[in-house]
Amino acid sequence: MRMIDSGSIGNTLLFNSVGQENKEFVSPDGWKRFGIKVADNGTAFNAKWGSWHIAYHGTKGQHVPFILTSGLCVAIQQYSTSKNNQTIFLSPSIEYMAHPQHTRIWRHIQKDDGKCRYYQLVFQCRVNPEAVGDPKSETLLQETYKITRVDKDFCNEELEWFIKANAAAKEFIHDNIICYGLMIRVIDCHPYDLPILSWWKNTDCGEY
Repeated sequence: MRMIDSGSIGNTLLFNSVGQENKEFVSPDGWKRFGIKVADNGTAFNAKWGSWHIAYHGTKGQHVPFILTSGLCVAIQQYSTSKNNQTIFLSPSIEYMAHPQHTRIWRHIQKDDGKCRYYQLVFQCRVNPEAVGDPKSETLLQETYKITRVDKDFCNEELEWFIKANAAAKEFIHDNIICYGLMIRVIDCHPYDLPILSWWKNTDCGEY
């Protein structure tokens, strides 16, 4: 796959909830998008994935090369008691998926000015609408803060998508989910001081 510093390929649409087309996609505030070449041109991209939902998948970093070359792997469904219920976890909200529970934060101190910066990387995906079941509510906010709005563009009740998969059928991953963009964010202050991330204070972030 070839990396491209660009906007979305083709006419990308944002869905406020499953099946509800809202508006043309623009990169979220504070994020830089690097396109992953998955089609020869925009026409070819739209013909295959143009009507699919946009979603995001977090990563801890070490999995990036594998995802780029092989696609997303299934994982054991965290809400299920069955070891056979395997899923891929995504969210329509990049801000929800960027939470430290889902996406690693790299902390780096600049040698020239001693300033600390934080870096994040999230995959942008297209998801086959037929593979998306009922959205689940967020699970990060502490009980006393459940009314806090995580993302202004999405309801808290639709922030978690679990795409069911058969672990033995790797082609499922390619048939229903395609990674076509890398979203990167650089934060020049402590994440808690960024207004859009103020909701993190009402979750169990852990150390980062």
